[in-house]
Amino acid sequence: MKTTTTLLCALSLVACAAESDGEPDLSAEPGIGADVADAKEDAFGSRSLAFGETLTGTTAGDGLVLFDIDLAEGDAFRVDVTRESGDLRPSVYLYEDADTFVSPESFDVDARSVSVNFLANNALEHVLVVRAHRGRGAGDFSITATCTGGPCAGDVEPVELTLARADECLSKANTCTIQAVSAFEGELTIEDFQGLHAACLAEQGAECVDACDFNENLTLACLSMQNELGNIHRDGFTGCYAELEYCLDVCSDFNPWTYGEPEFTEMATCWIGYQGDSSSATGSCLGYIGGVEACGGGEYAGDTVDGCLALCGETEGAWTEGPWDGCEEMCDDI
Repeated sequence: MKTTTTLLCALSLVACAAESDGEPDLSAEPGIGADVADAKEDAFGSRSLAFGETLTGTTAGDGLVLFDIDLAEGDAFRVDVTRESGDLRPSVYLYEDADTFVSPESFDVDARSVSVNFLANNALEHVLVVRAHRGRGAGDFSITATCTGGPCAGDVEPVELTLARADECLSKANTCTIQAVSAFEGELTIEDFQGLHAACLAEQGAECVDACDFNENLTLACLSMQNELGNIHRDGFTGCYAELEYCLDVCSDFNPWTYGEPEFTEMATCWIGYQGDSSSATGSCLGYIGGVEACGGGEYAGDTVDGCLALCGETEGAWTEGPWDGCEEMCDDI
C-alpha cells in the first residue's frame, strides 16, 4: 500500500513513528459497522454517489456521513475525499449490507485528502462512510468516485447462452412481462408485446435477448405467452394477471428442473406443459387459468378449494406419479 509516510520514513525514524501514529490505516476495520447500520436504518445523512460525480459534506468528531453507491460485481473504482475547510483529516470506508467492512485494494493519504481503491466482490447494497480520523478535527469535504475497471467501464466477459441460461432468462422475464402488459394502455399488438418482452429479457443480460430462439421448445413457449397475454389484455381480464403470475411462481417452486435429455425447462413446462420426451408433464399454467373465473373461465375462483386443486393438479400434480393425494391435503384448509 502506498502512503505519503514513505518519504518521511526515509528521512527520520522518529518522524515516521509520529506520523504513523496519526495516519489513517484504511485497511483496518474501524469498528463502526453497528453505527453505519443504525444510520442506514434511520436514513440519516445518506445520499447517492454516482461514478464521475462530486458531492460535498461536513463532518466533525465522531460524525458519519454516508453515501450510497451502486456497484456491480467486479467493479473497480477509486474514491477521493478532500478537505475543503477547517482542520478535518478525512478518512473513508466502504461497507456492504450496511455493516460488513470491505477492505480496500490500496490507498494513499495525507493530512488533507485520502484516495482509496476498491473492488466490489458482489452487487449487494454498498455505502461509503466519511468520518474524521480518530474523531478529531472538523470541516467541509468533497468526495468523488471514479470507475477504473470492470462492468462500470464496460469490461464484461460475455455470458454463454446455454439451455439452462436461456430458461433462466425467460423464466425471470415472465413476471416482468406480465407486469408490463398489465400496465399497458390501449390495444396490444404483436409488435407491442415483442417490444415489452424484449425489454424484460434485456434486463436479465445481453445474452438473454436471443433466449426465445435457443430451441424449438422455448420458441413455442414464447409464442404461447405472446398469444395468451394478448388475449387477456384484449378481453380486459385484468384480474387474470395475478392468477397467472402466482401459478408460475408455484410451478417454479415445485418442478425438479434438470438440463439434459429430455430437456426439462421451467419456461416450457410451466407455460405449455412440455418436458422434452417426458409423458409426466400433463399440466400447465395456461391450463390452470383456462378455468379461473377472473380469466374468463367459468369453473372456479382461484381462492377456492376447486381453484387450489386445479392449481396443484396443473403444477405439482403434473409430474407427481400416482394419485394426487398431496393436492387434496394441501387444499384442505382453504
